[in-house]
Amino acid sequence: MQTAQKQQAFTPEQTAKLKQIIAQSKVFKVTEKLASEKIEGVDTYHYKFLIDKTELKKLVVDINGVVQNTTFTDKELAAYDKSLEAIDNLGGEIWIGKKDYLPYKILFTIGIKETAEFKTAGQLTATLLFKNYNQPVQIDIPSPVKSIEEILGQFLFQRIVF
Repeated sequence: MQTAQKQQAFTPEQTAKLKQIIAQSKVFKVTEKLASEKIEGVDTYHYKFLIDKTELKKLVVDINGVVQNTTFTDKELAAYDKSLEAIDNLGGEIWIGKKDYLPYKILFTIGIKETAEFKTAGQLTATLLFKNYNQPVQIDIPSPVKSIEEILGQFLFQRIVF
């Protein structure tokens, strides 16, 4: 059984630049404050949010410039824009701890619309739960492993065929 290992440590300069990029990012837009809730005994603030696709693209480009020290080509940027065309809406809800301001739950929703290339539409929803902050974690890599691209490709292909 393999264990995931830290592959690359960022330099202090990269870390500082990434923090600055993320702090200045306007990707997330809070659209509504919802009633507070308890998540696993923790009092949380609860918000609805949208993700701005234009700002997301800018964030990806900026992070890539720091992490990979490269820039995307015009062709790659055009392909990225084309892939965003299929996304109808992108958002969700987040629960943030009132005392520690850490995320405890995130619900992501992605609306997928039909395009010329993909004759399918639908909605993908994922819920992420966070707990045991600052505790050691060991992640066993499953075998065989499929990338998210492979999984989505299979999902979209099955939706097209049926």
